[in-house]
Parts: sequence; C-alpha cells; structure tokens
Amino acid sequence: MENEKEIFRKCVDGKYVASRLFMSIGTLYNKTSKGDKDLPPSFKIGRKRLYDLAEFEQWFETKKQEFQLSFDFDDKDDFEGGNNG
Repeated sequence: MENEKEIFRKCVDGKYVASRLFMSIGTLYNKTSKGDKDLPPSFKIGRKRLYDLAEFEQWFETKKQEFQLSFDFDDKDDFEGGNNG
C-alpha cells in the first residue's frame, strides 16, 4: 500500500497540467481523448488521469527549449535589423 501512496505523491492531475499549459482542463482532456501527440505523457487509474510530475517537468522543459530554438532561428533577423523592409 505504501508504494501506491508514493506513486500518487509524485503525480499531478490535469488541473495542474492545464494551468501550467495555459489551457482549460476541458481542452486538455479533449485533446488527450483525441490522441494529441503534443501533450505530456499521462496514465489513467480508474477514472482519474494522472501525470508523473518528473516526466511532466522534463516534457515541459523540452517544449520550452524547442520553442526557444524555433524562435531564435525563425525571428533572429527581425530583432537584429535584418528585415528592414
């Protein structure tokens, strides 16, 4: 029984994840049910969908880095005066 408690201590629910992703819980669950691949990994226990906190944080950091790299690559000239019209 202690292992179950330990597992739940390391997990967060959809409410936490949705707030970190700036989306409603309904949007998160709709995208999850449709199999959206651009969401953090999750699992269900009974009717409850959970997210391992460490996995979520790792996924979140990866997404931040991908966004930053994309932003740096795509818009670098705009900030350095490279596209002056």
